[in-house]
Amino acid sequence: MTGARCTGVALLYSGRPDPRWAISARQVERLQDLWNRLPATVRVLAPAPLLGYRGAAVECSSGRRWWAYHGIAESKTGDTVPECRLDKGRDFEKAILATAPAGLVPEREMPPATHP
Repeated sequence: MTGARCTGVALLYSGRPDPRWAISARQVERLQDLWNRLPATVRVLAPAPLLGYRGAAVECSSGRRWWAYHGIAESKTGDTVPECRLDKGRDFEKAILATAPAGLVPEREMPPATHP
């Protein structure tokens, strides 16, 4: 994703803006490396609740979007079919949230290390 500008998003709220922050090229490279190590899966993202925590996402100006929630990570570019990976332990999800500036995402909103 050379040259793409990327933004992190913690999908937390209904009715007010979710926290958003810029992600550096170096952080995107780290996320890409972690993504590459995740095993492919036929499972898809679980439907997120209408209220409360719904995962973490990275949105890039290139059109690529990562979304991680409840043990599944998804990568999608534009109108392509999403590619899903198993995020056992939610390491990719937590890695996205870890790119946020300190204090932006409330600690109580961080996902637990549960296995799907």
